[in-house]
Amino acid sequence: MRCAVVSRRGQEQHSWKRNNQDTYLMEADSLMAVAGAFDGHGSNGHNVSGFVRDWLRERLMELGGSHALEHDWESTITTLFVKCDQELKRSPVAQLDISGSTAVVAAVHRSTLQFAWVGDSRGLVVG
Repeated sequence: MRCAVVSRRGQEQHSWKRNNQDTYLMEADSLMAVAGAFDGHGSNGHNVSGFVRDWLRERLMELGGSHALEHDWESTITTLFVKCDQELKRSPVAQLDISGSTAVVAAVHRSTLQFAWVGDSRGLVVG
């Protein structure tokens, strides 16, 4: 399996934004592979997308060999997204009232590929 990331800063009123607020993850072990992209927005979007990436990476890799990811993906990833949102609200990441992040995550477990997303980011499979 191959995976690649291309990202660039967005534009705002005909000039480049100061920070690229996108973050991504690519992790694999002997049981599964996970890829994700997180598109931060607002003045603190780069910190929010980084928090979401790190929190989800840790939880997904903990669940790597579990029945939950292979057989109950929808319920498991929905619960993780909700818990991540709750943890983010309790975190020291500032300006959550005007900043946030989308998330798109793909997990490969054995021969099954599954996607999940929050917001307007989408994942593609190209063969």
